Amino acid sequence: MKKSGNFRNKISFFITIRGFLERIDELNNYTLNNYAAASMLTLFIFVKLYGFGNVKDALEFLKENKQWSNIIFGNNIPSQGTVSSFKKKLVVILINTSVK
Repeated sequence: MKKSGNFRNKISFFITIRGFLERIDELNNYTLNNYAAASMLTLFIFVKLYGFGNVKDALEFLKENKQWSNIIFGNNIPSQGTVSSFKKKLVVILINTSVK
């Protein structure tokens, strides 16, 4: 996914992804520093699909592009440390939310 192109389609895609993740009840049990698991997972998808080299680059992009940050996180953007802490907890979250 390129950073240029049809902005509305891309916005809609990430709104849909976050909305889908927010409807997974088990994910709603996990927050870190007031950031929902759905938002953090949406960030990781955003990083991969947009081809950012790392999360730090994506966070810098989000700081400069408020429309995007509002879609993924709302008003506040997490620190690099918060994202790293979430990554460490991700395995536990995925195990606990796996399809049974």
